[in-house]
Amino acid sequence: MKKHNKNFNTFQEAQKVLGEDFWDVLSDAYPLIGPRADILQSEVEMVIIMDIPGIKTQQDIKISLQDPYLVIQGEIPNIEVPHYEYLQQERFYGSFRKKIKMPSNAIYQQLKASYRQGILQINIPTSGRTSSEDVTVPIEFFNE
Repeated sequence: MKKHNKNFNTFQEAQKVLGEDFWDVLSDAYPLIGPRADILQSEVEMVIIMDIPGIKTQQDIKISLQDPYLVIQGEIPNIEVPHYEYLQQERFYGSFRKKIKMPSNAIYQQLKASYRQGILQINIPTSGRTSSEDVTVPIEFFNE
C-alpha cells in the first residue's frame, strides 16, 4: 500500500528550500491549502474566522499586517499514532502562512484577535483609514 506521507514530505522539503516565498506562491495559486478561513463583512467591520486546531500558546501563531495584507502564520501539530499507517489523510498539519487582503478602510490599530477551542477570530474595524505601517496583532487566548 502506498503511503500518503511521501507526497507530504516533498511538500515540506519544497517549503524548506523556498522559505516564505513558498507560501506566497502557494497561497496565491492554491488558496485552500492550509487552514480554511471564513471572511465576513458588515458596515463597520470585517471578521476572519479560521479553524486552527492544536495551538497551545500565543507563540505558536503570529498575526501581522504587511499593508495591504493581514498575514497569519503558525504551525499545526501532527498527532502521531504509532503502529498505524494512513489509509486516507485529509487533515492539514504543519507550517502554514495565509495572506488576506485588507479592506482599504481598515483601522489597523484597532484589530482584535482571539483564539478559543481551535478557532481563531480576527475583528477588523472598517469605519476609517489610518497609516499603513506594519503592525503585529496580539491574540487573546482562552485555554479551557
